[in-house]
Amino acid sequence: MSRLAQLNSYLRLARHRTGSIWLGDDHLFIVARSGFTEKYLRIALKDAQGIFVTSTERRTLWALPAATVACFSAIALGVTWFRGDRPYISLPLLLVALIGLAVNLMMGAGTRAYLLTRVQMLSLPAMRRKGPAERVANLIEEACRRQPVPASGP
Repeated sequence: MSRLAQLNSYLRLARHRTGSIWLGDDHLFIVARSGFTEKYLRIALKDAQGIFVTSTERRTLWALPAATVACFSAIALGVTWFRGDRPYISLPLLLVALIGLAVNLMMGAGTRAYLLTRVQMLSLPAMRRKGPAERVANLIEEACRRQPVPASGP
């Protein structure tokens, strides 16, 4: 099989600045990035025993700064309007903060995903929000089910 055909047989399941997850015929290929380095892992699907998606406080941590800016700019907007001035700074700040809060809400809850094998539990990169993480976990679980069951020895 040519190198190009081999590359085309992978399906990218997830991508993020921290890494990516690729599904091959009988294995997962995980790329974990940190700064200027990359770490590559090849995990056979027959070795996977479970995949777990857990909730984190990511949504709250991203919402706190936006909510703080929204509160202060709303107060400044009220004071500015009360004095009869035009809100040149507070209104745009309030709109940006509210858009940030809306985007954070639409992206869904923060998650962290783990793959359990016979010898280790791996943190999977690129699975940061609940919806995409659950879809990727279902694809990996489905691929694991399609693997042939090894014949037992004598």
